[in-house]
Amino acid sequence: MGSTAQLGVSRGPVREALLILEQEGLVVHNQNRGFSILTLGPEDRRGMAKVRFPLEALALELAKSRATPEDIAEMEALAIRLVASFGEDLGTCAREDLAFHEKLWELSGNRWLVIALKRVGVPFFLWTII
Repeated sequence: MGSTAQLGVSRGPVREALLILEQEGLVVHNQNRGFSILTLGPEDRRGMAKVRFPLEALALELAKSRATPEDIAEMEALAIRLVASFGEDLGTCAREDLAFHEKLWELSGNRWLVIALKRVGVPFFLWTII
């Protein structure tokens, strides 16, 4: 990969983007060493699932009372895309799975729950493809 100068971007926006990725749990920042990609093992995935599942159950409970017919139609369309992706590569399937769950999280209407689920769920789904 080229330097920021070769790519035509300054260091500031790149650093800001990396800090956002760190907040989302996708990269790790090591003082004086820079950023590295998060690595997860089987125990990490099991631990993330133990946290994610109860939070998603709460999101579903909250979403049930808030979902409009349009929201339900959107969830059904996302579910159809998810099922259709099962014959695709693992990356496509994981992205469709994440899109479905992110919509559910959003429908909960609880921003703190969404933040918690994104922090645990996004790495869980993205590192499924690795």
